[in-house]
Amino acid sequence: MYILDTDICIELPRSNFGFAPNIEKLPEDTKINTSIMNTPELQYGANLSDKKEQTIVEVNNYPSDIEILGIDLRSIEKYSVNRFPIMVSAKGSGI
Repeated sequence: MYILDTDICIELPRSNFGFAPNIEKLPEDTKINTSIMNTPELQYGANLSDKKEQTIVEVNNYPSDIEILGIDLRSIEKYSVNRFPIMVSAKGSGI
């Protein structure tokens, strides 16, 4: 399971740092998630964008295969336990 932070969520559709090809290499059953907290952050950023209308459309059409995790204790625990190994792994794998 991968839990994407806001910065990754912003860059993933743009593939500015090559995230998409690396995520596509993951096993098909790998779950890719983000936090519900990222949704308003992405909307906020879209509203500040120079290309506001286009960016809002991009945010609203965010990849549908990324599950948005609600805020509950279990999700917070998963994130806190998994974040460090994911960050270390991502640095080594180019994600």
